[in-house]
Amino acid sequence: MTLSNIVKIEGDRNYSSFFLLDGKTKISSKTLGYFEEILEGKGFFRCHRSFIVNYHHINKMQKDAFLLKDLSTIPISRRKKTNAKAWFNKHS
Repeated sequence: MTLSNIVKIEGDRNYSSFFLLDGKTKISSKTLGYFEEILEGKGFFRCHRSFIVNYHHINKMQKDAFLLKDLSTIPISRRKKTNAKAWFNKHS
């Protein structure tokens, strides 16, 4: 699994689910916080307490969500909106 194949990561307590470009899902017993640290500066952003998104798979940013190329919508938490906008604009 390469970083470019990761569309998004969803956290659920002590587990993280990786949603991949080929439609498959991989599960890890590590927390989202663990992956947030590892992926920082590599095109990924934690936009919500339950989600990390890969910039390369974002179609556009709305007021309070990212619309991904796979047509899924990932929420952006209120406290992350300013940082999310800056991060998105930096990569655009």
